[in-house]
Amino acid sequence: MPNQLLDSGKGTEQSRKALENLRQLINTDGVALIGLDKRGIVREWNRGASRIFKYSAPQIVGHAVTHLAPPNHQVRLREILRKISKKRHLRMAERVLRLIGRRKDGSKVAVQLHIKPARERKQLYGFTIAATDISEAEARANELKAANEELAGSREELRASYEQLKESQHNLVRSEKLAFAARMAASVAHEIRNPLGIVTLSSEQLYRKLKGDREKQGLARAIQESTQRVNRLVSDFVNCTRPQRLKMRRRDIHKTLRELVGFTKYNWRKHRIRVILRFKKDIPLVFIDEARIEQAFLNIILNSIDAMPRGGRFTITTDNDTMYVRIRFKDTGVGIAEGNLFRVFDPFFTTKPVGTGLGLAVTYSIIASHNGLIDVESHKRRGAMFTICLPVERQKPAYVNELDLLGGRSRL
Repeated sequence: MPNQLLDSGKGTEQSRKALENLRQLINTDGVALIGLDKRGIVREWNRGASRIFKYSAPQIVGHAVTHLAPPNHQVRLREILRKISKKRHLRMAERVLRLIGRRKDGSKVAVQLHIKPARERKQLYGFTIAATDISEAEARANELKAANEELAGSREELRASYEQLKESQHNLVRSEKLAFAARMAASVAHEIRNPLGIVTLSSEQLYRKLKGDREKQGLARAIQESTQRVNRLVSDFVNCTRPQRLKMRRRDIHKTLRELVGFTKYNWRKHRIRVILRFKKDIPLVFIDEARIEQAFLNIILNSIDAMPRGGRFTITTDNDTMYVRIRFKDTGVGIAEGNLFRVFDPFFTTKPVGTGLGLAVTYSIIASHNGLIDVESHKRRGAMFTICLPVERQKPAYVNELDLLGGRSRL
């Protein structure tokens, strides 16, 4: 080839021999080799380079090597040539550049360039570039990446399916417990209430006849209070298992919450608990059975009060989207152990020394009968947060019994 890497007439005999050896290597077609002068102009071009870039030697020699790269890659190529020209000792990784090459026909090809400076007596007179077409390797790498992403997606789907299976299993266990509770309620409630009514009436008559004897009247009053407690227990037992007939009306949930906070004002003060209301403005009205919803909210409030025996904060937050009005009850109490989170709505489950374990089961049943959602988040000793979602649009009440709860409405 007529072009040379050195300026005409200025090369030493050793440099001309080096150039001749370079030419012999370049003229093989087993590898793509490109020779540049120190300005980055192509001076040598072999058949291997023509195979990758589709230029013949006469078509590319005399042009800047950046002609082989699209505009967004030309800066990178110039920068690495400048870096190599200034540094005398470079690691192999510093002399390697991956970029998109541009062929004569305008098509693109992924290439890897191994760039080495050509020096004579510490003076740079050019560069040699060994080019490799890595398009096929890049394509395979992309295929492998896509396959890995697909595998990761499959793993995530499998994990989600496993979590759903666990949730379904939990709901099935809960349903079986409620089914048993329903059978027990049907067979026992009537038998308990009949003698309970007799005891209540008898204790009231006894209380009146013992007028003037305070000690004996106290015993009669204790009988009355105990029978009332048993009656409440039976009522809760029946309410958490039988279908609930609701009287649905459009209501302002903020008004309901404020009234509840007012009703329980004594409890808040007694336990040194600060109540914080964070209500969103212009929240839509919801269709609810106000009495039943008050009962559901009250069960959560009383649970939170019990969880903060040394005082704390209780925050009620509301917001909404197009489908639901969302109410969050958050306390700073003792929290719920992670292993118990999926059991808090089960009948008879309680961690309290005294308690029936029916309060949250009743709450669950009430919210489900409103076609709502309920969930709980907590960490032990870090408080708990109950989230309730009530539908914005009017819906037909879901008359909940133990089989309805199998649908898993408890999870958000």
